[in-house]
Amino acid sequence: MLTYGLLGTFMAIVRPVAALITSATAGLLANAVDNGDDQKTLDQAEPCSVCGSDNCAGGHSYLQRTKASMKYVFVELLGDIGGWILLGIVLSGLIMAFVPEGFFADYLGPDWVTMLLMLVIGLPLYICASGSTPIAAALMLKGVSPGAALVLLMVGPATNLATMMIVSRELGKKSAVIYLGSIIVCSLLIAVGVDALAAMYNFDFTGSFVPGEHTLPVWLGFSSGAILLFFILNHYRKKYFSRKKSNGCGCSCECEK
Repeated sequence: MLTYGLLGTFMAIVRPVAALITSATAGLLANAVDNGDDQKTLDQAEPCSVCGSDNCAGGHSYLQRTKASMKYVFVELLGDIGGWILLGIVLSGLIMAFVPEGFFADYLGPDWVTMLLMLVIGLPLYICASGSTPIAAALMLKGVSPGAALVLLMVGPATNLATMMIVSRELGKKSAVIYLGSIIVCSLLIAVGVDALAAMYNFDFTGSFVPGEHTLPVWLGFSSGAILLFFILNHYRKKYFSRKKSNGCGCSCECEK
């Protein structure tokens, strides 16, 4: 939904399709090449998402499941991606303010050079999928092709040093190499195809970057932004500024009040 709102219908369709193609390619190659000798067995059961028990028998009421789902959406999930969304908005604002119009087309030359640059930037760093979307939108307004922007959208969230270490440790070095190689090759090939389609059908991506008040009432836009910001800041307030209290066993836990 965020991709649709910032990058338009075309990119909202291309992005998940590209992710599907890349993940399927990586999986098929891993099965074909890796014999699994260096893989670890991951058999640890996940705790119940409603009550948190490792041995839950189920049977939770509709109200309990609804409460747990709302807690996940507004507390856990928003806590994971909220900071990255704010970071993406800030970075996109800086790009819009300080990068000249047409900078990438004027100084980097062909689109494939920009694709390689997005690849080099995105590979070692972790850029959340939510946070990378406004950055890609700002880059496209400054002259980056949709294919190059897609490279950043695909590579940034999928690869970083920490992820590669975990994949190598848990799934084996062969799988890690296949994982990384599949993402690099597929992202570049799909990016070339996206640019070709965009040029063939003359898509106007700049038309997607319209102020929210043009499609929504001003009061709804500001109130929705304020509510989102409140939940994000409340997460960090609980995480870093909650009072500590003793739980009676000599340990301390966060006070949720």
